[in-house]
Amino acid sequence: MRFKLDENLSRSVAEMFRTRGHDVMTVRDQELQGASDEQVFEVSVREGRTLVTLDRDLGQVLRFPPAASAGNRRDRPWPAGNSSGSRRTDT
Repeated sequence: MRFKLDENLSRSVAEMFRTRGHDVMTVRDQELQGASDEQVFEVSVREGRTLVTLDRDLGQVLRFPPAASAGNRRDRPWPAGNSSGSRRTDT
């Protein structure tokens, strides 16, 4: 699968995706740090990548309609003590 990782995810997350065989680009790779949510979303759409982020704003379906993209995935860490690490909140 093709993913775009937002700037709020570490390089180790990108490496984890890559070692599992995914095609990954990051906001840092493309020097888009500090870009607006709209710009990051548009680049992801243009590249046909699912955007993975911790940014709650990108979960707003009226601003960032899922049908217009390859998908959005907004994750957040679980509270300490939960072994799953994160949970899927949007697709």
